[in-house]
Amino acid sequence: MLRYMTYNIQFGGVDDDGTRVVSRLPLIHEVVRQARRDVLAVQEANGFDQRDFRRLFAFERAVGMRSIFVQSPYGFHGLMLLRPEFAPVSMRNDYPLGNHLLVGLVLRTPGGAEMTVHNVHLDTYAPQQRVDGILRRLSGPTSVVMGDFNNLPPDDPGAEQLWQALSPAYQTRVSGASCERADDRVFQAVELAGHVDLFRQLHPHDRGATVRGAEGLRVDYVFATADLATRVTRCEVFDTAPAREASDHFPVVTDFELDQGFCVTGVAAANAVLEVAWGLWSRFEALGSGTARADDPAGRPVILAARWARPWRRLGLRWRLHRARSGHDRSRAHH
Repeated sequence: MLRYMTYNIQFGGVDDDGTRVVSRLPLIHEVVRQARRDVLAVQEANGFDQRDFRRLFAFERAVGMRSIFVQSPYGFHGLMLLRPEFAPVSMRNDYPLGNHLLVGLVLRTPGGAEMTVHNVHLDTYAPQQRVDGILRRLSGPTSVVMGDFNNLPPDDPGAEQLWQALSPAYQTRVSGASCERADDRVFQAVELAGHVDLFRQLHPHDRGATVRGAEGLRVDYVFATADLATRVTRCEVFDTAPAREASDHFPVVTDFELDQGFCVTGVAAANAVLEVAWGLWSRFEALGSGTARADDPAGRPVILAARWARPWRRLGLRWRLHRARSGHDRSRAHH
């Protein structure tokens, strides 16, 4: 099982009214530990780059995860945190075009699957900016898009009543100039790109509020491509006592059940192709040289070890050569 979590920690987990500074970070640490997550996307990691990144390193120690700090030109920084068993492969941090955060991280799971995880924090006021931003963070299988969308779907349960309860100022934020309904183009874009709203898939009739003190307001989401959406077992708002005090947002926690052969990595795909080539070519070489029969498995690694040592090393597949040499040594010992 893989557990993913998105969490807006509100102004870096610190309240500062100009005369007094109060840290909510110990509560935030507790929430993250309770969730027992594998991958964590944090929004509003404000101030985590100050004082030689002390707040960032303290966060790592408290939750037992490795972090990647993602700088935002607007100060609304982000974090991608992974358990030590997960390996980051590559990352792209796009200029957010008015949005707070747009980052995509390719990671490798302990089981060998590669997937892309996007952490987004979209614009607070402008619907068009949100659309422009999300279009930069959509990718094919296998990927997850999660974060604070600063928007609400007009077709959510109770959306009409919620809309009427919103202030005119907030209606303008999510609708643009019309103030008639929420501008849902950002959700249309995500769904047209083949991503599924995982909370809505599992809870079609629940509001799923993710903002504390705003009844029914859902602005934090986890979307996934269809190959992952069929393997989701849980997607819930993590509403606990510490979470109610730690931030104005609740985390959203999502579990995926992936079987051993779920996803083939780039290296594994190359391995599979080369394994076939290895078999065909080695049989041809063995028959041509007269050193082995077509049904002699011992002849295959001996010949290829000699002829393909350098290419295999360049591909980083030294374990095959080791196996080949070991087999060669054993065959010589028998003669």
